[in-house]
Amino acid sequence: MKENPMGACLEPTTAMTPWWNVEVRSESAYLNATVYNVAKIRERVGEGSATAEEIEASWVVIDDETTAAPGTAAAFAAALDQILDHPRAYPDWLAEGGVPRTDAHAELRDGQLVVVAKLYRYEEGREDGRLGCVEIGYEDVVALRDSVAALA
Repeated sequence: MKENPMGACLEPTTAMTPWWNVEVRSESAYLNATVYNVAKIRERVGEGSATAEEIEASWVVIDDETTAAPGTAAAFAAALDQILDHPRAYPDWLAEGGVPRTDAHAELRDGQLVVVAKLYRYEEGREDGRLGCVEIGYEDVVALRDSVAALA
């Protein structure tokens, strides 16, 4: 059995910044909302308040399978490309029998990038619906990338 790339934090590409940081795992990847997370950390350590723009740079829960994403479609596409281009994570998942789905997609709603997919949202209980990170299963990455390409 191949060694899985558990928790490999990748260096953001220029096209992803400042919006995204990606961590690949054996069956999924974390997509961190960098601008929002940095601001919330700054608040927690008492080094200043998050600005309205920084707060808006979060993921936002809309419903069970719909989540507003921060940043631009092009930046989100670059984050998805980084997942797909990783030399081990996604290819190993496919080689071990992973099967991509086709129903996940992204769209623009009033200029806001929205992801319609089963994302794992660990902070979902927050009153404001804002999230600093979601986890996306590799089964949805290609379908999302294809739909985002049409938007970018």
